[in-house]
Amino acid sequence: MTTSIITVSVNNESRDCAPDQPLAQLLTIWGFEAGKVAIAVNQSFVPRSQYKSYCLEHGDKVDVLAPVQGGMSDVRSQVSDDKHGFHIRP
Repeated sequence: MTTSIITVSVNNESRDCAPDQPLAQLLTIWGFEAGKVAIAVNQSFVPRSQYKSYCLEHGDKVDVLAPVQGGMSDVRSQVSDDKHGFHIRP
């Protein structure tokens, strides 16, 4: 029995997978925690409730979006403002 393989783009990197592997399984294989990311396939968000049943198709563009930690206070601690403009602190 031959298993077909499809190619998809994950965060602009080419990945091969089986067309019958659900998104939840692929996320684990690719090193993501399904409960901590949001997924868009071809620029449409996939509800987390569908990760276990959603299967990709050849050529799909998958964007895995992780939350940004820290918020504005972390940004402010890394940026200074003086009379010459903004500067990133090392």
